[in-house]
Amino acid sequence: MNVAIALLLAAGQRARWRKFSSRSRVDNLNLRVDAWLFPFLNVHGLVGWFNNGSTDAGAGRHSPGPAPTGSSQPRGRDHAGGIGRRVGTTLAGGLPPFFLVVDVNLFSSDVGFSEKLRGSIASAAPAMSGRSRACRSTPG
Repeated sequence: MNVAIALLLAAGQRARWRKFSSRSRVDNLNLRVDAWLFPFLNVHGLVGWFNNGSTDAGAGRHSPGPAPTGSSQPRGRDHAGGIGRRVGTTLAGGLPPFFLVVDVNLFSSDVGFSEKLRGSIASAAPAMSGRSRACRSTPG
């Protein structure tokens, strides 16, 4: 992917171009297991591996003239890869016509940095079943 940006200056000056580029190859493998223990309770787990071993990024300045072509300087390479893990549960229930779905996940990821990434994500989705009716609003 290449992106070129022209910085337009005051009248009478020429445009200066900036060029940003990157190239990357990412390999990824995931395994997910989940089971409904009850009609209202699901548990799941996921483990995944990824490798991003060929990132090549560059930035450069081109001035004056038309949009830049070719490679730009400086260039850099980076590497990231590791293993991610996640466990979670989904709980659903309600009284007709209302119901609620709650999802909670804990995750840990080791992507090659000095520290592991750890955290949790929770979400709740209230809903109503049945026929939907058109909703009309009138500006005040």
